[in-house]
Amino acid sequence: MAKLTLTQYLNYLGTETRTMGWGALLIYDRAKTNALLAQEYIERFDKNQYFPPFNDSEETDQNAWSDMQDFILDRPRLSFTNSNIASSRARLSMKVVGGKYVTLVKPIGTRLMDITSIALMDPLNAPSLHMDIRLEESNGGTITDEGRVLLDLSRGESYTFHLSSSEDRNRKLGLALEQEFRSWDDSRKVFELSRIVAGDDDLQPHSFAVRTHSAARAGSASVSQEDDQEEGAVLIGVALKGMSNGMFPINDKDMPYLLPLVGPNEEPYSMNILLSNQQWIAISLGQALQRLEASRAIVLNYPTTPTGKITGVAARTGEIMPVTFCYNLPTEFVWYRGPRAYSLYRYEVLPASIDIGGAIEFKVIDDAIHLMWQSSNTVRHVKFYVEDRNGDVSKTYPATVDTHFSVKYAFVILTEGPDKGKLRLEQVGELEDHFTMAIERATGEFDVLNQFHRGIAAAWHSAMLETFNRFVAVITGAEVTINAMHLNHLLFRSQQAAEPRSVYTPCDLTLLGTLAPDRLHFAISPLEPVIAAGGVQPFSITPSDAQVKWSVDNLPGETGDKGAIGEDDGLYIAPPASSFEGETSRRILITARDGDKFSQALVSITVSDISVYPHLQVAQFGGARYVLVGGDGNGQELDWEMAPGGKGTLRRPDPEGLDSDLDIPEGQDVCIYVSPDRDPSGGKGDVKQALHLDQVVARNVSGNARTIDLLVPWSNPNAWFEVEAHPEGVKLSMWVDAFEGAEEIPPEDAFWYLVKGSGQLNQNIYTPSESSNDYAIIAAVEDYRRLTYAYIVLPLPFIALRKFNALRHAGDSGKDK
Repeated sequence: MAKLTLTQYLNYLGTETRTMGWGALLIYDRAKTNALLAQEYIERFDKNQYFPPFNDSEETDQNAWSDMQDFILDRPRLSFTNSNIASSRARLSMKVVGGKYVTLVKPIGTRLMDITSIALMDPLNAPSLHMDIRLEESNGGTITDEGRVLLDLSRGESYTFHLSSSEDRNRKLGLALEQEFRSWDDSRKVFELSRIVAGDDDLQPHSFAVRTHSAARAGSASVSQEDDQEEGAVLIGVALKGMSNGMFPINDKDMPYLLPLVGPNEEPYSMNILLSNQQWIAISLGQALQRLEASRAIVLNYPTTPTGKITGVAARTGEIMPVTFCYNLPTEFVWYRGPRAYSLYRYEVLPASIDIGGAIEFKVIDDAIHLMWQSSNTVRHVKFYVEDRNGDVSKTYPATVDTHFSVKYAFVILTEGPDKGKLRLEQVGELEDHFTMAIERATGEFDVLNQFHRGIAAAWHSAMLETFNRFVAVITGAEVTINAMHLNHLLFRSQQAAEPRSVYTPCDLTLLGTLAPDRLHFAISPLEPVIAAGGVQPFSITPSDAQVKWSVDNLPGETGDKGAIGEDDGLYIAPPASSFEGETSRRILITARDGDKFSQALVSITVSDISVYPHLQVAQFGGARYVLVGGDGNGQELDWEMAPGGKGTLRRPDPEGLDSDLDIPEGQDVCIYVSPDRDPSGGKGDVKQALHLDQVVARNVSGNARTIDLLVPWSNPNAWFEVEAHPEGVKLSMWVDAFEGAEEIPPEDAFWYLVKGSGQLNQNIYTPSESSNDYAIIAAVEDYRRLTYAYIVLPLPFIALRKFNALRHAGDSGKDK
């Protein structure tokens, strides 16, 4: 079904309540929701960690382990990743902006684990962590007494790292994080969406649930494009205080799309707040009637159609006194009948009090709200106070009164001041006044009283009308309002998260508008660039017709050189590396502003202008493929090449073809290394008989380069190293299996090679360099005709020796604690 026109939409709402048991239903355009969430994420970004540093060693395959040390995750960003009410998904995305990642494998024929890859995380190569949430299986959201709006994360469907080219390994690493997450106490298993201010407002939510809805499949069973790409809406069902939760349809087709079409050249609706029929009538019209002054308490009644639609609210009981109910003649009226004289000095209508039960009501008719006072064929009595010479001869006559007073009201949207965005009930039409009063005619000697009927009817009409106008004044003076926009804070933190444009009350109250026009009027690009210290980054906006001014600021609570940006051209120049004073990275905010409209970007500045991932990879010969990732501080594509003497090859990834089985990270500079066929070289005792070191060089436009080491063993090692502390660094001993058990090969019986490293190797004694992120590759080949060799990646001082040995024995002793 296509989107509904506004008329079709209002007709759909007009027959019965459509909030599915919720007190309110919030509907937002999904793309604009994600854009606003990104802007709020940037606006409130700080250096505080949302999750603690993550450390774990996990078996990811048989005889294969991964070790994650001090993984620092930046603040999570929420987004809604699909449009499907039956299978709604949200995602928390975080970047790993710091930490060390090491993988280990136990080669066949050896007894200990050996390192197969090393990577150091930084903002330039930051891999991502995704925590996917199956919304229909989550426990929904709650609001604490302090107003914290919390989304339950305990039912996260999948936790996926993008650390490896293997999807299976990434999945298992995600499971490790999931297990860690589930071990936390409940207070940490939530994500704070927002904060909502508690108060006396009648629309106080206490719980909610979230879904997404497809525009293409809404109201029909048609097949649409992929639901993570298509247009759709985010739905939030809100249970208000004292209410239980509602429900959602099973499928997209079971409900029309609730953001209707607009006219030509109009901004599409991107926000809709549906207040349930019962809720909005009770908190506005019902409370308005309760404000009327009465001598007997007003009890309300809510007329309902067979479909359950509440059509208004009426006073079931209640009693009031009109302002004027009797009239004293200024001079007595005297008349004669024969010798007898009569004098009239007062008349009044009885009873003076008016039972308004069933007479006064608010009625919703064709999307208009009417305050009505209707009473037909009401019998009252008119008493004439008459005296003659014998005393009181007063007379009372019945009177039939028909009253119909009506005033039309409508909700208007307040557009300025502290109540901006609220709905206020205002009179929009003239008073309709229909009144008749028929008094039974007097006969005989009292027939003269009939001449007062017209005046009495006019006086009673005036008294009734004055009373009704007093009602109108009370309701107008009370400024009956509905603060529906308050509910937007369930998802958004911005004070003006949306701008309402139209309000209708066909049954449920629908408040249609635009999501954050001040924040989303234009979009800044790029949104989250990573650049090098001293680098240059141009910014632009889309659409480009806005006349914006650019500015740059530090994060809240931070100081330091923030760089400079051209106020008119958006050209940003990052601060020099010399200003970082021991920091390796810094983040700043870029703002583009046009009057009240603005957009922001979050810039990560790194001291280094180039980074690669991983730093080391042990590769299997014979055409095996490995994903190499690079980051450039200038945002340019890197130049990848094999170093001289290389035997492998490089190419760009083909994610839809040759590399469809690999996990290719999106939005990053990626190259595929293809290992060579087996090709040993060198003579007896030469390490080249055992292995080969390929090196891939990534170079940026500034000429700076980083190297990735790819170690290609030509055969599985048939010996292994034990490592222990030594006064000069570490001591390596070479071991082989023998019939009697493990046998050590004397160090003098082997050729020792420092394949890679900046430390010093003196036979089997290695002295590491002082660089904290260095590592070494050491190999030894026994001096015999038959090739017996071992190699080891020594991550010293990248990892402490004690930790390294614990990891190497992980396959024997279980997960290192």
